[in-house]
Amino acid sequence: MKKKGLILLDFDHTIFNTTLFVRLLKDALKPLGVTEEEFGQKREYLKDCCAVVDIDSFTLQLSSPYKKEMHDAIHHVIEQYGHSLVFKDALVFIRRHTAMGWDIVIVTKGNYELQTEKIAHSGLPEEVGVVITQERKDKAIAHIVEKYDVIHFVDDKAQHIDEVKKAFPKIITHFIKRPEDMPYGNEDSQCGCADDVILDLVWTIGEGVQNMQGNGHGPFK
Repeated sequence: MKKKGLILLDFDHTIFNTTLFVRLLKDALKPLGVTEEEFGQKREYLKDCCAVVDIDSFTLQLSSPYKKEMHDAIHHVIEQYGHSLVFKDALVFIRRHTAMGWDIVIVTKGNYELQTEKIAHSGLPEEVGVVITQERKDKAIAHIVEKYDVIHFVDDKAQHIDEVKKAFPKIITHFIKRPEDMPYGNEDSQCGCADDVILDLVWTIGEGVQNMQGNGHGPFK
């Protein structure tokens, strides 16, 4: 089958319900003496100082003396709930477009160990490619996009949308704002670089975006 093009999908808050994942982590660590306040403070501290959060650094920052138990608890949450945290519409979207002849690659910015484990337990189809990076996403995808004429990019962060669109104007960008999982939804594009704003992945490329904000006119209509 001739490939139709490439779809680049963010992972957290786009495919994976990270808001619920964090809630489950808080619940798992509470019996080990970690309060919600401390959890939130240490998580934000690591994100601010180090861009990404890894399990070892996170547990070391927490005041609880139960380091191994916290480490094990985090892994347990991923193993037990990883597959159920994937949005159902995302899995359908991926399977549908793969069957239609699209190549799909997950592009996620974060700690390699943590992201690898989350993706491994998410139950995504094996043919989906994965890029895990700690650099800007436009730089991380540079070696991939040159192989395709038609490319779509879906992300929940306006900053990533802006960087990708500026670097590769031909890429069609979709700013996803899931009502139940959009911690960055109020941080809008600084250059109007999103081709549309979508609320979910209940749509098919070539058939129009059904759930949008704004004027309701996407690049496919």
